[in-house]
Amino acid sequence: MTAGTKEKSSHHKHRQDHHEFHDEHDPTVADKFNPNPVPEQACLILTHAPEVTTPTMDIDFRIQIIKIRDIGANNAASVIFLATQTWHLPEIKAMFENTSTAELPTMNSVPDAWFPPLVCLNADKLEEQPGVPTVDWRKGNVERRVYFNGTVTNELSQIRLFPFDWDDLRIICTADINAADMKRGQTRYMLVPEEAWTPRQMVPYYVEQSVQEWEVIVNMSTIGKWNQEIYKHKYIEQKEKRKHSHFNPKGSLFGSVKKIDAARSPEPPAADMSNPHLPPRESAVARSMHGVEITIHVRRRFEYYVYKIILVFNLIIFMSWAVNASSHKEFLNRMEVIATSAAALFAFIFSVQQDLPKLPFLTFIDKLMISGIFCLAAQTLQAVVSHKIDDWTDGDLGSTIDGWCSLGIPLLYIMYTSYIMNLVMRARGHDAMLEVRSTRRNLNQEHGVKAMQMMGM
Repeated sequence: MTAGTKEKSSHHKHRQDHHEFHDEHDPTVADKFNPNPVPEQACLILTHAPEVTTPTMDIDFRIQIIKIRDIGANNAASVIFLATQTWHLPEIKAMFENTSTAELPTMNSVPDAWFPPLVCLNADKLEEQPGVPTVDWRKGNVERRVYFNGTVTNELSQIRLFPFDWDDLRIICTADINAADMKRGQTRYMLVPEEAWTPRQMVPYYVEQSVQEWEVIVNMSTIGKWNQEIYKHKYIEQKEKRKHSHFNPKGSLFGSVKKIDAARSPEPPAADMSNPHLPPRESAVARSMHGVEITIHVRRRFEYYVYKIILVFNLIIFMSWAVNASSHKEFLNRMEVIATSAAALFAFIFSVQQDLPKLPFLTFIDKLMISGIFCLAAQTLQAVVSHKIDDWTDGDLGSTIDGWCSLGIPLLYIMYTSYIMNLVMRARGHDAMLEVRSTRRNLNQEHGVKAMQMMGM
């Protein structure tokens, strides 16, 4: 066998090992990216480039909440906060070492001085007032504070439990908006939470009293990194859970979040070999936007709604049950009591509408009011049916039906309201248990830090 025949046979065997790349008539990925044709041997290499990471520059970031005005049901929260960025400039330290302390240079005299951007991604109507940067010439660090005042978008995730709901007020900031200076090339500015910054420093004591309707839970507030790709998966999962929560919250209706997202934006398979004809690519998480996410856990104070709405509403319903004390033959007297109760009930509901959130779904207090309306409707039907049956029959069937309804309708109302109240308070108790665990964890961390400081570590 000649050398040419051996080379042809070896090439044919190599084609069989990678036949999946040659049996298809569609152009390969390399043909789409490269206008110039490539040799056939180059197409045998896997067409997905290896993952790479763009050089990044970390910027220490911390935030301090100054005031929380209001957290409304219109997907907006009014806040005032102060954001601080700290970054390193080697040019400043070099200029300080070569300059006398009496003639310190200013930021305007520093060549190639740059300022990282700062964007609040969930800003609604937020005014930004950047301050004058301060410089630590010995360390070469620059610190800039930005004052924010306005509203941020905030989706009340547990508003279905109103007025026993809670929420995580989020503030998402980033400097990763494709900003890069000419000297450093395509360097990405990455906000990094300052390690020494604690939730108590983020939420001072006076902020807890700034909003009367909500209780600020500092021990459950967090400061952490944020990634757009990871946040997208988390948002889809929460949305699917809320969508099917009234069917089967623990069943298989949620599906797989990864499968749902993969069907919308599939990622190419992982690569084992690199193709020199393709540019390097980053993973979905690496190339997505990064930042810092601040969550402030708040819990609604429900005393106002319990004493002034829920209690008064139930008293009106209980007073309407007084019709069961009279005989079913006194039809007109019964209807007068029911009509008076219905008028008082609807007037009360109309008067408290301004204190209730207007949402496209039912909350706990909405279900309670609807069940009260159905209770009055059932009592009306009870009075009419028991009265008419006496006219149609000669027995005591009307009295029997009236007796069972007088006992069954109030019992059903109490059972239903107790059931939904139990569900709500169990969820509220679970959130309180998480608060206890977070408090213990924070105390253990503080004791550990103090012990390390005493040991001189």
